[in-house]
Amino acid sequence: MEMENQNNISDQEISKAKEEALDQFYNPKPVDKNETKERKQLKDQFYLFGFSTLIYAVIYTVCMYKNLAGIASTLLVIGTVAYTYIILKKLGYSFAGKHIKYAVIIVLLGINLMVTMDGLLHFIDYLAIVMVFITGVLSVVQDNSSWDFGDSIKAIFAHCGNSLGYLLDFITDWSEFSKDKNKKSGLIGYIIVGMVITIPILAVVVVLLGGADAVFGNMLEEMFDEFNFADVIGVGFVFAGALFGAYAWMACFVNKGVKITERDKRTKEPAIMIVIGISLGLVYLFFCGIQIMYLFAGMGTLPEGYTYAEYARQGFTELMVVCLINLIIVLVGVKYFRENIVLKIVLTIITGCTYMMVASSAYRMYMYVSVYQMSMLRIWVIWTLCWLSFILTGALITIYNNRFSLFLYSMLVTSVLYIVFAYARPAYLVADYNLSGQYAEEDIDYSYLEYNLNPDASSAIYDYYMTSDFSAKVKLAGYFATNNEISENKTSVRNFNISRYNYYKIAVR
Repeated sequence: MEMENQNNISDQEISKAKEEALDQFYNPKPVDKNETKERKQLKDQFYLFGFSTLIYAVIYTVCMYKNLAGIASTLLVIGTVAYTYIILKKLGYSFAGKHIKYAVIIVLLGINLMVTMDGLLHFIDYLAIVMVFITGVLSVVQDNSSWDFGDSIKAIFAHCGNSLGYLLDFITDWSEFSKDKNKKSGLIGYIIVGMVITIPILAVVVVLLGGADAVFGNMLEEMFDEFNFADVIGVGFVFAGALFGAYAWMACFVNKGVKITERDKRTKEPAIMIVIGISLGLVYLFFCGIQIMYLFAGMGTLPEGYTYAEYARQGFTELMVVCLINLIIVLVGVKYFRENIVLKIVLTIITGCTYMMVASSAYRMYMYVSVYQMSMLRIWVIWTLCWLSFILTGALITIYNNRFSLFLYSMLVTSVLYIVFAYARPAYLVADYNLSGQYAEEDIDYSYLEYNLNPDASSAIYDYYMTSDFSAKVKLAGYFATNNEISENKTSVRNFNISRYNYYKIAVR
């Protein structure tokens, strides 16, 4: 009898489970995403946030399509800051004075896009804008004040990865909003639908009208260069990427998609790092003594066949690598090993020796440039050495104050140093230095100036060109021929670039 009851109960449970499974299949319940109240607000007020994102995507497409270095790019960066501020403000987030620095850095980087024609600077500008933007927004939506250097870097990559999971949220939020019959603002949702459908149709129609009327077509070419059917597909991809990407980033931000586990990582035995540090420190102290004697004081005898310039050139790369290794050692020692006064002294000695190596590297580069002239690579190396000395200062502070925000300090120092360097235009600095008169005319490497410098260097080269003899003018003429090819067909309003404009003013003289 008891066995029979157990069988009956089992059959009932099985039957109930089947019914629940079928019910879930035919009437699926929404998955709980542990949404924050701000994320729910983003969804509930889709008529506002979806419409704003749609407008932003249109502006993004107009500004950025086939245009990465013009005034439209700069305006978009400023618009992105404004769009983000409006969205976060509407969601109830508050801003403080500490957040202003992020906006200022982003805007200055954006302005540099239309100031220079240096492709490397453009790449760094966009990379820096993304990193500073993510860090800035995270500081508004989450408390990241206690994150260390590694946590902050991890958060940037985590946000980029996590945002991929929100790429379709524009569609899902739109769908849920449209189905809610109780929304008084449902009309706005239908307007958004209409605009999304209108944009690709409008693009096709505009292209056809441009081919039908020469005046209208010329106006389009002045605004967008040559626009054809292939561009319609390109515009569609850019618009879709901006629409879904911008909404996904914002949804990930407000849903606090970045999760950082905060814990004290300083659990390792300091004796390990002390042994490593003392061993390296003794070698570094001996090495620094040689630098003072041979390099700075000029005492002692160099190996046979070496000039001081060749001696300087040989060890530069190795010294740079050692400096970076030392920086990593100091950061690891501070982050993962328990506090210990001996460890702090050892790390301080390593940092001091690294300062000496940076000074040695800088002096070596000075000696080398004085003989072999300046180049784009060498001027970047000089900037890197300057940057490294500031980062070492931050690392030194961290040794004695583990609450010091090394990441924030590094971000601000790097941003300031880079912005000053970028606005000074490295190509101009190289040309101006090499043509300043400190090298004999027959020693100047005209071929390097001709093929390796972008339009940023035009004013320095033109000034020298106007005062040089005929042979020098012939050698420098290639610079203008090379950059004419780089800068041609970029005269539309969207693509206006100050460096390109100044170059053309000089080239037509």
